[in-house]
Order: sequence, then C-alpha cells, then structure tokens
Amino acid sequence: MKPALLLALFCGATLLLFADRGVVSCNSVNGRPAMDGHPGFGIQGEFDLSLTADGLLAAMLMTGLMLSAPACSQLSRRFPALKLMGTGLSLWVFGAAGCAAAPNFPFLLFCRFLVGAACGPFIALAAPLIDDQAPPDRKSLWLSSFFLCIPTGFAVGYLYGGLVGTALGWRAAFGIEAAAMLPFAGALLLASPVELRASSKAAAPAVAPGSGPAGAGKALAAFLADCRELAASRVCISTMLALAAYNGSLGCYAFFGPKAARAIFDLPSETADLLFGGITVLTGVLGTLCGGLALDSMGASVRNALLLCTGGVGCGCVLVMAGFGAAKTMPWFGPVFAGGELAMFLMAAPVNAVLMWSVPRPELRPFALSAAEFVQHALGDIPSPPALGWLQSKLNNWRLSMCICTCLLVVSTVLFALALCQSGREARFREVLEVEGGGLVDGEEGEEAEQRHAAGRTAGGAGEAADGSPEAADLEQPLLNAA
Repeated sequence: MKPALLLALFCGATLLLFADRGVVSCNSVNGRPAMDGHPGFGIQGEFDLSLTADGLLAAMLMTGLMLSAPACSQLSRRFPALKLMGTGLSLWVFGAAGCAAAPNFPFLLFCRFLVGAACGPFIALAAPLIDDQAPPDRKSLWLSSFFLCIPTGFAVGYLYGGLVGTALGWRAAFGIEAAAMLPFAGALLLASPVELRASSKAAAPAVAPGSGPAGAGKALAAFLADCRELAASRVCISTMLALAAYNGSLGCYAFFGPKAARAIFDLPSETADLLFGGITVLTGVLGTLCGGLALDSMGASVRNALLLCTGGVGCGCVLVMAGFGAAKTMPWFGPVFAGGELAMFLMAAPVNAVLMWSVPRPELRPFALSAAEFVQHALGDIPSPPALGWLQSKLNNWRLSMCICTCLLVVSTVLFALALCQSGREARFREVLEVEGGGLVDGEEGEEAEQRHAAGRTAGGAGEAADGSPEAADLEQPLLNAA
C-alpha cells in the first residue's frame, strides 16, 4: 500500500474513532434524566441514570482501551500490524452497533468497553507506522495531519451527535457511525503488510509463535523485559504521569463540558453542543499546528518538546480556570475557554514525540505509546468522569466542580516541568541519526556517535551521544522536519 493512501486511511479511521467520543458526550445523545416535571431524553433519560452512572460510559471505554493497547503492542511482534488494526476496527463496528441496539444499561456499558478495546491496535501502532512511512521532508506534515484528526474527531462527534441525535434519536447516531467504519476496517484487513522499523543493533528477539505454558512464559518474559527497559527512562515515566493528570481534566471537559455550559449559562442543548464542537475543532486544529511549527522553529528535541508541553498546559490551566470560575456570560466564557483549549492543544504533537524519542530502541515505540495509554487512562480519564459526576451531585454547582477538576492541570504542569528537568540528565534517548539522503540509522553510540554528530554539521546528519550528559540528551531528533 502506498504511504499516502495509508495516511489517508489512518486519518479517516481516527476521525471516526474520536468522533464516537464526542457523540456519547453531546447533550442530544447523552441527554438528561427526567426532573422537575420535564421528561428525560437521550441515554440518561432512557435508562434513568445518575451523573455518577453516566460517567461510567466514558470510564468503560477507557478501561477497554488501556487493557488492549499494551497487549496489541506485544502482538505486533507476531502478527502484521495492519491486520491487527483492521481486526480492531471490525470489532469497533460490532461495539458501536451494539450501542445502537442496547436493551439496557449494563449491555451498553459492555459495548462501550468493546469499543474501547477495539481502539487498542490503532492507538499502539498508527503513530509508529506513520513515523516510519512518512517521507523525511514531509514528516512534520504527515504527523500533524494525523494528530489533527483527534480534536477534529471530537468536534465532529459533538456536531454530528447534536444534529443526528436531535433528528433521529441517540441510537441512530451510533448505528450510522458503525456503518461508516466498515470501509476502513475492510481496507486495512485486505492491505498488503507494512512492517514496523526495527533497530539495527542487537535487540531482544521477538517472541516466536507458540502455545501452552512455554509460549505464555516467553511472552510474559518479553513483556517484563520491555517494562524494565521502559521504566529506565525517567523522562518517559514522568511524561506518562503528566498525561494522566492532563487527560483526567480533559476527559471531564469532553464528557461534562457541554452539560456544564448548558447549566451555567442556561443554553439550549443544541447550542451547547455546537459551542463545544466549534471551539474544540478550531482550537484543536490551530493548537496542534502551532505546537508542531513551534517545535520545528525551536529545534525538534526532547527538551524543547517538554518546554512546549509545560508552557501550554500551564497557560491552559489559568485560562480554563478563569473561564469556569469567573466568566458571567457566554460572550466572555467562549473566548477565554477557547484560549485555554488552544494552549492545551499545543502539546498534542510534542508529547507524542517525547514518548517515541525517549525509548532506547525503535521496537519499543508501540509499547511506549500503549503503556502511556494505560497509565493516562487508569489514573486519568477512567476515574475522573465518575468522580466529577459524584462531586457535582454533592455540590450542585457546576462552576465549582469544573474548577476543582481543572486543578488536575496544575498537577500535569508540575509533572511536565519535572520531566523537563530530568531531560538534561537522561542517560540514553532513542539513537536515531538522520544521514545524507534522508535515511535513518539506529544504534550508533559512544565515540562513534559523537564523531558522527560532529561530522553531521557538514554532512546534514545529527548524532547522539550516550554518556548521559545534558548535551547528549538534548540533540535534535528528526521527527518534525518541516518541508
């Protein structure tokens, strides 16, 4: 399959995967229970859900995702990556169709878990494949295009769910998205194999296919070896924890944001959905592009990527807190909240770059991304929506509840700052050299790498030392080289 077609398939599937999260969160689909003599509607109305139970819809999806992504990163050593992704999308179709036909709330929760688990192969493998297949002179454009689909998908889901949920009902919204995913699943299942790039230096062998206790033992040993290798990178671990706090807050905004805005500013449901959808798509596109361009202009290094993450999340925290805490009218809240989301989305490309660059071997990139998914969901947006729903049921004050939720961004900023400090002392980063002609060479270290780095000033390459010095940890990495 041609790389450009592969990118198009990945972008289209990503739009649908993340649109689903916007659909289940929008007011027209999520709805509200019957109260004060007004009939309920949507999911909450049909199943008579409390806010705490409603928050479980987001938690179950993230639980499925966090469990499947690490497993799929290990399976990618035994099975073709595109086949795994196509199988996952096929499972996603069944999960979304099940949501449309759910006869009761427990069945709906199971289907949300299935939808999340089906996303695992895509989350673990799509970004490393793009990292490998993108032409060197277009790598920034390709990665930015992919990451743009995440906030755009959320926004499309808000808008689509609001329109379809109002016109046809919440079940139709899930049914139509399931049908829309079928071509993408089929294309990936039928595509010719595309292999992930491996390191040229000696590495732990892939687990050979096997069955029984011996095969399970080898798989477990490989998994534990990957965990030990990943845990050695303090930058990677701190970044994962920062993402957990960030996603805990962002998950609450995505799930309860339209509901909070509707209550605070007395908006119609459709207006709140359109507002959050519009703000998310605009700030997501601009923030992701600006973050990638800023990293290019500063120099695409781990340290500079962490600078953008720290500054963006910190500024976003201040603005979002001001929006929910102080804005009295919608014309004031909209621009302030949009500014906060714009600052937060600056880290979309840089944070993924940090995760992929701070591992010692290219083979560990899928595992690093899937481990980050596990951590950020287990500690972030799995517990946060139900917790916020419970908090709001006690406080009955959306302003205060959302401000308390925003405090998670303070924790995220501190952890990103910690990773930034550690980046100057990290012993080893991924050894990647950009050589003449645009090729990539892995595994050169020590004096040879230092010599290559010195020579690279005139040959167009960049080397990386492995002596643990600050200079060795902050060399430029060839991920976001703008054309």
